[in-house]
Order: sequence, then C-alpha cells, then structure tokens
Amino acid sequence: MSKFKITKAIQTPILQDFSLFLDYLEKNEITLTKKNKYFRCKDLFALNQLMSDPVEDVTKRTPQKSYPELHLFYHLVLAGDLYKRKSKTKTKTLLIPTKNLKKY
Repeated sequence: MSKFKITKAIQTPILQDFSLFLDYLEKNEITLTKKNKYFRCKDLFALNQLMSDPVEDVTKRTPQKSYPELHLFYHLVLAGDLYKRKSKTKTKTLLIPTKNLKKY
C-alpha cells in the first residue's frame, strides 16, 4: 500500500476541482434558481468547463443534478457553512460567503 499524502502542493483532481469551484464562486455573483435554489444553468456550464473531468454532452440548459461533482460541491459548501443562501428580493436568491470561508 502506498503512503501517498495529499498536500497543497500535491492535490488529487477532486481537491483541485473544489479549489477551482470556490475560486469561481468568489469571482462571480451566484444567483440561484427560484424553484430549487440551485445554480443557474449558465454557471453550471461554465464551472463544468473548469473541472478536470467535465461532464460530457451537456448544454447551457442542463440542470444541476446532471453534474454530480458540482452538485456535491454545492451541498458541501452549504453543509460546511462556507456559503449560505440569502434572499435578495422575493425572486432573487444569492449564494454568499460566510466567515468560515476565510478559515478554510
């Protein structure tokens, strides 16, 4: 059995993807869908292109559940309290960073 260590210098693809995911969230205002409070399709499509193993055969209209890795990351940032959903208006909900993001 190998003694492979995960460090900042040597990351697994999923950790690299998660870092890219967080970077995208920090640089873009993320508006969530009205119904499920998920990412909008245009953000999903852009994020998918950044991933090390992007989901194939998707379009700019493919829903979040069709992107398993991005769907996992979405739930991780919410469960880890790195981001939270905040209603800006009755129809607009944003994904905003919390204080825990800086600790991460």
